[in-house]
Amino acid sequence: MAVFFKVFSPSNLNFMLQGVGMLLAVASVSIVLSLLLGTLLGTVKAYGPQLPRAAVSVYIEIFRT
Repeated sequence: MAVFFKVFSPSNLNFMLQGVGMLLAVASVSIVLSLLLGTLLGTVKAYGPQLPRAAVSVYIEIFRT
């Protein structure tokens, strides 16, 4: 139990809260960028010309596996 209080001491708690803030910031940016990229690629795959549609299909198959 002493280890618990040592890890979650006020000095370490501030450091961990900074880490949580950074995690949320990186996750938020990642979600927005992936939503934009997914929407763009999905639109190209559904409505684009044949060559870009094929390129998007290859990209999707590479990252799907």
